[in-house]
Amino acid sequence: MKPSPPAIEHPMCHDHSLVFLKKREVEVPCEACKKSIDGPSYSCLECIHVYFHLDCVHLSKEMYHPCHPSYPLEVAEESEKNNQDAEKSCHFCAFQPEKKVCYHCYVCTFTMCFGCIKNPPPLVIENTKTHKHPLRLLLSRIAFTCKVCGIEGYRSKPYICVKCDFLVHGDCIGLPRVININRHDHQISFTQHLGRRGTQCGFCWRDVSQYHGAYFCSVCPNYTVHSLCAFNDNAWDGVDLEGIPERSEDISPFKVVGHNLIHHFSHNKHTLRLLKDNVDIQDDECIRCEACIHPVQVGQIYSCTECCFVLHEKCANLPMMKRFPFDRAPYMLECDRSATYCKLCGMLCAGFRYTSERDMLRYHYIDVNCGSLFEPFSHNAHSHTLYFVISENNYCDACKRVPHDYMLRCDKCDFDLCLYCVTLPEKIWHMCDEHPLTLSCDGNMSGKTGAGATFVRVN
Repeated sequence: MKPSPPAIEHPMCHDHSLVFLKKREVEVPCEACKKSIDGPSYSCLECIHVYFHLDCVHLSKEMYHPCHPSYPLEVAEESEKNNQDAEKSCHFCAFQPEKKVCYHCYVCTFTMCFGCIKNPPPLVIENTKTHKHPLRLLLSRIAFTCKVCGIEGYRSKPYICVKCDFLVHGDCIGLPRVININRHDHQISFTQHLGRRGTQCGFCWRDVSQYHGAYFCSVCPNYTVHSLCAFNDNAWDGVDLEGIPERSEDISPFKVVGHNLIHHFSHNKHTLRLLKDNVDIQDDECIRCEACIHPVQVGQIYSCTECCFVLHEKCANLPMMKRFPFDRAPYMLECDRSATYCKLCGMLCAGFRYTSERDMLRYHYIDVNCGSLFEPFSHNAHSHTLYFVISENNYCDACKRVPHDYMLRCDKCDFDLCLYCVTLPEKIWHMCDEHPLTLSCDGNMSGKTGAGATFVRVN
């Protein structure tokens, strides 16, 4: 192989001379194709942090390319890129090249970036998981609806089966058939014809068309997810589960040992009995649930037959394993009594908590109050259901604070609740009053336009 010259006086990809560099310790992007450089490269001594792949500096100024065989492609001049009729982005990857980093056809509007010139998409793809016939790359830019993801419009790398009138994005070919996402406890499977299953996406909560591809749960007949939503970076764990049987793990936290009697994992030395009216302890305001640390005077509880261990009925039923929207890995329920701060609501937690097995995770400890939230979530403060979103500097309509992480939101009304306010108990007992206090809303809680929307406790 001919060695690379130590310098290039007049490269076609840059205005200044370039010098040869050996492998760098830190990866940097190529100025031409924008891909990472992990080997030898060329660098400009006059510009700061400008590097090129070895093969990017040697591309010819004019070529015939298999993806555009009719006319030659030339390196676009700045004047031509300002032409309103010329395509500004790459025909295949939709990347919009910067100065002198694309090829253009001067006969038609066709444009290709350096990356696709070096690594063009295949002209024919055979993938029986996506379609039974070979799919051919469509060299013309057209608006179409992808049969796999259902997205309509002009997008990159369209492939077609003329015989079946089947059009699909190149990126949608070969999607995994079976996956797990953090919004659902079961595996979900891909189908090209959703039919009359659920019509609402379990990730974005928008409508799902029955005529295009989507993911569905075979256990929960109404649970469906858009194809693209399933592969959101915050949802899928990156594992293809096709051919791997789903594990039927026992996530129940207790075993039934008799009528209204259980052995709970957190207190297995004694038996817990279900009390439906709290007659025995409602006068003792110091007794709290061991899981959520809230008072137990209101609602059904499980009480130990031999000691003062007490759990709310709903806390006793918390699953041992659960998935959350803010992480792709499952969390396990623990009854460690050491005090830690919940990473979602910021409250000090001395009860049960959900813990990730990944030590460096940001959301390592989640108390059971935040861990009990689900989508769609109904709250007395708002008439519509709420969904998890990243706060993005939105303030809570109850306490007026801006949370740093996740919150529950109604997009229709621009209404938000932070997780601290969402997890406030609906009823409490207070030493100043002999009656229970109920959480209610004072003011108009319909959205950001509501004035003075706050939470108060009323008799």
